[in-house]
Amino acid sequence: FHRLDLDSGRLQLLQRQALPEGCRFNDGKVSPDGRFFVGSMDEAQLSRRLGVLYRFDPDGRCEAVLDDLIVSNGLAWSPDGRQLWHSDSKGQLIRCFDYHNGQLSNPREIARPDEAAGRPDGAAMDVDGFYWSAGISAGVLNRWAPDGRLDRRVELPCAAPTMPCFGGPDMKTLFITSLRHGLSAAQLAHRPLSGGLFALRVDVAGVPVARFKQ
Repeated sequence: FHRLDLDSGRLQLLQRQALPEGCRFNDGKVSPDGRFFVGSMDEAQLSRRLGVLYRFDPDGRCEAVLDDLIVSNGLAWSPDGRQLWHSDSKGQLIRCFDYHNGQLSNPREIARPDEAAGRPDGAAMDVDGFYWSAGISAGVLNRWAPDGRLDRRVELPCAAPTMPCFGGPDMKTLFITSLRHGLSAAQLAHRPLSGGLFALRVDVAGVPVARFKQ
């Protein structure tokens, strides 16, 4: 874990965390109470359940809070900060947990999106408590309701969206990243804008992402 000073460019090492061979860190986000959560993934085979979700506290403590994952992804907190949503991209599972003082409890399965529906990647939360998930396998952005209902499906001009993030003055613009590496010639011909960054105006504001407490 490093802290980057955007003004000076200085990079300060804060902590090292050993990962199993063939694994790397993946999705990370700061919780409403100022802790940094980051998950790991099996990069070598994309099938082994070696992924772990870690919590890095401002005092330098690092703790594993969730394991048995293939690709940890999709971190997003509810508007009141009392629930954490999380996805396992290769496990094709979206879950919600109660969140309190950095600890997770009471896991609930929300959805199991298949390849056609859009395997869940990065995600963001809106102020109504709905979860916007990048459907990386289907070129879509899915809005999931707390009860597991697919409320909205937005077709995107890219084959593999990776992460949505709310921004703009009114927090009603979704900025969406996408990947290009590894796509087939047919996929690129069908969606040549793959790899681009997109902006999507929506009718609901997003929940702001917190900053790491110092």
